[in-house]
Amino acid sequence: MNSFRTLAPLVVAGCALAVLSAAPAAADPQISSNRVEDSHPLPADRADDEAEDDDHPYYMNCVHARSESHTPLFAGQPGYSFRLDADGDGLACEVGEY
Repeated sequence: MNSFRTLAPLVVAGCALAVLSAAPAAADPQISSNRVEDSHPLPADRADDEAEDDDHPYYMNCVHARSESHTPLFAGQPGYSFRLDADGDGLACEVGEY
């Protein structure tokens, strides 16, 4: 019990010191909280994005992949996902899998 009474003021003092030492950095006039960050520019041409989608298709499920006649999907093939591979054998959307 005595060690708690001895250590408690030290812990409180350490926490106060940590808070006070961080405060001047936040008040630095060179750092502005109102600064607007440059965002990544949006693509001007959507045709480029659509071409990328053809190279790397995304299928929500095997029904979607089958509707585009791209089944079965092999591991490493565009459109393959471990989520579509029910038994984990590297072959997704096999016949009979949904």
